[in-house]
Amino acid sequence: MIPTILIGDLHADLDAYRSALNRHGGLPSIQVGDFGIGHLSPKEEAEARRLHTRAPHRFIRGNHDRPSGLPSTPGWIPDGTIWGDVLFLGGADPGEATQIAPDEMERLLARLRSLTELPRVVISHDAPQPIAAEVAAHVHRLASGSGSFPMPPARRPSRTRSFLSAVHEILVPELWIFGHWHEPWEGRRGGTFFRCIGFHESFVLPLAWFSPGLGTSLGSITS
Repeated sequence: MIPTILIGDLHADLDAYRSALNRHGGLPSIQVGDFGIGHLSPKEEAEARRLHTRAPHRFIRGNHDRPSGLPSTPGWIPDGTIWGDVLFLGGADPGEATQIAPDEMERLLARLRSLTELPRVVISHDAPQPIAAEVAAHVHRLASGSGSFPMPPARRPSRTRSFLSAVHEILVPELWIFGHWHEPWEGRRGGTFFRCIGFHESFVLPLAWFSPGLGTSLGSITS
């Protein structure tokens, strides 16, 4: 088990990223999407590359990460990767480019169904539809109470959230970590403990996901 920094949405705030890494003593980290790839200055991009190249800091894809910039960025974990007992899934509404393609979703679901040892942890950007609806209602209540403009509730299933619901039905993992909704939230559903990481939030959690000596995938359903 590797003590790991889990970091919420950043939206291209590299100062917040550095602060999270420094606050927790330079442990390995996973950022849950909306890092801001494609929205950083050239200087910030160079610094992010250095951070991800020199240390085991990784991130998944959010809907505020430019897809064309991800393959060339060190530290990006492709959708569907399994390291240890952790499955990583990025993407969210809105737009086609920010979600996993439908045929890829079907392929990933088929591969998950064929596994003999299932991941016990999922880290994604968005959440399964029923969980997203609960979190959206929570965010709506908080925003309404503060007088700020509330985020719209997730009443209609999105392609990504429906896909994540199917993943949940197959795996029923012990733990599911996600971001996207910008407010801390936790709850349990169907044997799974769900935790939404808030905007710029970070905390440390032991995970069986990464071997610093190898620095490579321990198994992937994308290969």
